[in-house]
Amino acid sequence: MARCPFCGVPLEEGLAYCTACGKPQPRSAGTAVRPSSAGNGAVLLPLAAAIIGIGVLVAAGAYLAPAPGVTTPAGLILELQGPWINGSSAVLTVSYANIPTSPAAFLVSLAVNGSTSLAVPMPTTSGIGAGASVSPAGYPFRIDWTDVDRDGMVSTLDTFTITPTAAQPPCCLYETFYVLRRTNGSLVAQVGFYGIPSPGTRPAVSLDYVYQANLVNAYVTVSSASPATPVSYLRFQLMVGDNASPVSPILPYGAAANLSLAGAEYIVAWYDNNYDSRLDAGDAFNVSLVNGAAPASGTTMSFYLEWQDGSILATATWTT
Repeated sequence: MARCPFCGVPLEEGLAYCTACGKPQPRSAGTAVRPSSAGNGAVLLPLAAAIIGIGVLVAAGAYLAPAPGVTTPAGLILELQGPWINGSSAVLTVSYANIPTSPAAFLVSLAVNGSTSLAVPMPTTSGIGAGASVSPAGYPFRIDWTDVDRDGMVSTLDTFTITPTAAQPPCCLYETFYVLRRTNGSLVAQVGFYGIPSPGTRPAVSLDYVYQANLVNAYVTVSSASPATPVSYLRFQLMVGDNASPVSPILPYGAAANLSLAGAEYIVAWYDNNYDSRLDAGDAFNVSLVNGAAPASGTTMSFYLEWQDGSILATATWTT
């Protein structure tokens, strides 16, 4: 029987990691390496290839033995949705979890443009600021878990909030969030999204429109937007003739802003074409009269898209 050269604990032949101290074991020629096993489950191996082909790597020495009695249920299905942008944070929602599971059963990891952080234990304390720290590509992030239903388990409608904790990465890096089984490092769930641009990254935007006079309904389409930008940084204003609405925030996809203007009521709804919570080419704004008299024929209507400082990014204008 072999012994760990670091702590001296007796080990079965061929183990990749010590079951006591977690350090990688020297591999002699012709010795097959197999996962360590103990009464509380298998250790997480340092993978030299992608887990299930997606590129989640756990670096050598990142031994993370689960707490005694903590396991990831067989048949667990965990699905993630989002992100929804909240300031500088990306919020991911657990859209489905068939088996509520202890957060201690999971690891989390974040990749930025293909550079993947170490997998670290998922935070077991709910709330913003109590999370796990990761640094893919040298950019520090915090991953927080919010236990929405307060059951102490990872379950449907819980959220993960990913926040840069220092200088934000350059605009528009592609990020991927992973949830792994702590027992063996296998993938449970993943979701990819574009990174949050700095609030100082002012986009260049072009708008077009399609007007349906019979419905007093306009579709203002985004023909280009570079960089793609969270709509939380944007505002809009509608004009009907000489009457201007207040400058209003763009509401999340699925909601609509109600405006009282020139004796009538309009709604303005944003359509997020690729469901990425950011304004980019292919998105659209629906401007529609829902109550009151239609503007007279020949009235000029304008939709102004504004940056957070009030400057105008783009305008679409049509005539009724």
